[in-house]
Amino acid sequence: CGSCGCGEVCQSGKCQFTACSGKSCGSDGCGGSCGTCSGGGMCVGTGCVAKGTLKWEFLVDGYTVLCTPAVGADGTVYFSTDFPFELVAVSSSGAKKWAVAAPQDKSFWGVAIGKGGALVVRASDGVMGYSTAGSLLWTADYEVYALAIGKDGTIYGLGPDAGDAWRLVAL
Repeated sequence: CGSCGCGEVCQSGKCQFTACSGKSCGSDGCGGSCGTCSGGGMCVGTGCVAKGTLKWEFLVDGYTVLCTPAVGADGTVYFSTDFPFELVAVSSSGAKKWAVAAPQDKSFWGVAIGKGGALVVRASDGVMGYSTAGSLLWTADYEVYALAIGKDGTIYGLGPDAGDAWRLVAL
């Protein structure tokens, strides 16, 4: 063969273009293309997939959603609402599983998935833990504006301190 070009290998004494082997779309790595997707499809990895289609929708009638939803390991979607202040669970098929009202004089402002799948909820004056069935597990009196969960299950909260200072707490 001698020297083969970009994306080619020597097979049976001839240079063969193999950069697109197993691919139906996308870059060939040599400045060319292995093909395009028809019908509005998208190239993902080595093949074409249809653009996203609606799997289900859940009408949040009369509510204001106050946070980015969190998704549990089983596909349940959790979010908090305003007026009424509720923590809501929607199944992976789009059906409402349950809604829990915030305790008196509290409001919910966000939810994250904690260790073991427990829900960690940012409330108006603290952080609260709920089971995936909607039962209150614990409360912590730390006002936080943002939550994150570490790989080890540590809950990190960023919230106000005296004056213009901020503090990061780990629970």
